[in-house]
Amino acid sequence: MPNSPDLFFAGGECLTKHGVWVRRTSLPEDIAETFTRTGTEGVSQAPDGKFTTCDANIPRAAYPVVGASHVPALLTERAATNVCLQTEDFTATWTNATGITVTANDAVAPDGATTADELDESDAANLDQMFQNVTVADDSTSWCFSVFIKKTTGAVTFYPAIQLGLTGGTGIVVQVVIDTTNGTIANGTTAPDASGIEDYSTDWWRVWLAQANNGTGNVTAQPLIAPAWNTTGSGSEEVAAVGAIHAWGTQLENTSRPTSYIPVGTSPISETRNIESFSAPFPFKPQAMTAYWKGVWRAADQATSGEFPRLFSVGAIGNEFAVYHSPTGARLRVFHDPQTAGVTGDITTGALAVGDLVEVVAWLNADGSVQGSASINSGAATSDSASSADALGTAWGAETIYLGTTSAAGTGALPVAHLLALKLTRGIKTLAEMRAMT
Repeated sequence: MPNSPDLFFAGGECLTKHGVWVRRTSLPEDIAETFTRTGTEGVSQAPDGKFTTCDANIPRAAYPVVGASHVPALLTERAATNVCLQTEDFTATWTNATGITVTANDAVAPDGATTADELDESDAANLDQMFQNVTVADDSTSWCFSVFIKKTTGAVTFYPAIQLGLTGGTGIVVQVVIDTTNGTIANGTTAPDASGIEDYSTDWWRVWLAQANNGTGNVTAQPLIAPAWNTTGSGSEEVAAVGAIHAWGTQLENTSRPTSYIPVGTSPISETRNIESFSAPFPFKPQAMTAYWKGVWRAADQATSGEFPRLFSVGAIGNEFAVYHSPTGARLRVFHDPQTAGVTGDITTGALAVGDLVEVVAWLNADGSVQGSASINSGAATSDSASSADALGTAWGAETIYLGTTSAAGTGALPVAHLLALKLTRGIKTLAEMRAMT
């Protein structure tokens, strides 16, 4: 169904098909979308998986794995700060305890430069680790530590680990153990609140863990890397374990899930990526329509503090049609708010995992009711009953579509997913019909 009429199309699949991030067949192509970033530049991912920088107010790309290939996706995120120091240099700031040999600039890093360090633990008589201490608030918020670890091939004889400690009160120390050949992780001595491993590029994994503080006086966070944690792949550290890894791009941020990497140079400062937002003129008045959303899920169950991240929102609060993520229950919900109480329909999926390929179809019916369907990892689609009716308004709260916002349309995006495709069209269409539209 090429060049479908009355189609709003956005995301990585639109970029691949048409060479633009957003296409509207019912509006002139010179009516452009708006992307804003309050910082001067942002780190993006190139098609070969390497990092690149993009100027202010230019959309950022990611290339998540779908099937066996890296495919383009639109990336939007909220503000974040990396409080790790010397994120690409383990010869400075990082404490070497006790006998790790650091070979600086020993491998090609994810940014294409030869800046990844080798961390070689050859001391079978001690527990050898690299760490730094960062001052944090005594509260109950979450901290996320992430790092890029180079892939290996062949038989696995040792397993590295990353660890996050929160100390000063009732301390917390959590770890994940990494299989650098197969791209899997397991809990160490103590499991974190959340963790994951991302197939970032041909040569690199990105590994992360997150843990909430407990408000008992913990004011020091300690991100730590153990090049050879043990020889079993899970559980406690073994003194006798030895081995070498390549590591690069450490990040410690006050979030429950990792955002894209923010490099911090040799100066002892943190660097901040500011709020991004992506919006575009929307051509259809309130009417029966179908929305199709497809993305690679970046983190599981992440709505916090009353925020419900939207996969997309047509219009603004006061009259909108949206699909949002909830941390419990149906996980995905479709919402219609025509200046009254609004109606909500469940889209049953169960818990979503990092790396899931998520497809959602949401229907806004002529009577203002909503209904949704979802397919996870190309499996059979589930479909829920329609909500009650709620008469359509005469106009949207804003004649705009927003991508990846929180409950207030247009505000800083949460890291819900890498956007592969967003399509909206008039009338009620099936999942198969929406997949085919371009």
